[in-house]
Amino acid sequence: MFHDEGKHHLPHFHAEYGGEKAVFLIAPPIRLKGNVKKRAEAMILEWAERYRKELMDNYERAMQKKPLNKIMPIDD
Repeated sequence: MFHDEGKHHLPHFHAEYGGEKAVFLIAPPIRLKGNVKKRAEAMILEWAERYRKELMDNYERAMQKKPLNKIMPIDD
């Protein structure tokens, strides 16, 4: 997530896995743009579902320019 994104965006997060980058909607978790391998995308979507509340909390914090809370990384 980036603090400098305007409030006009839908709640989303940026993911990087294996050097590939994509942007995902938080609810429902779907890929908005970018490309990651199918296996990585499946793992990211599962992780996003599990940590949806934490992602939304961090999105709100980012919009208020507050520090983000750490969320557990993906276990592969």
